[in-house]
Amino acid sequence: MQPGTATLADINARLDKLERQLAAVSAALIQGDGDAVLLASSLLRDAAVEVSGLLPVPTASVRQGGAELQRRLSAAGKTFAMCRENLARRAAVVDRQLASIFPPAPADQATYGKPAGTGGKFGSRFF
Repeated sequence: MQPGTATLADINARLDKLERQLAAVSAALIQGDGDAVLLASSLLRDAAVEVSGLLPVPTASVRQGGAELQRRLSAAGKTFAMCRENLARRAAVVDRQLASIFPPAPADQATYGKPAGTGGKFGSRFF
């Protein structure tokens, strides 16, 4: 489909798929199932590409969809942002759990002297 040739039915079908995948990612994040998050995220990416393929959206189709289409697009954007934040939170939890099992090495234990950027008058690694 060429950009700008989508009908309201095309837009709704792709938006339905995007909404389903956003819900799947949210559910996988809540369950804490890494494999499900990976699969749902991949399918979400594909759905997002399909929706972006509609751009620019034909004016007649947008008018036909009206306020409901705008509401759905806005809600999808907000849900996307929420999924991104929840994924960042999940990653922070996993990082803390890993750090409790495998403590990070102290930053001041460089292999060959001082770590880069800590010496000299100008804070450069060259001085």
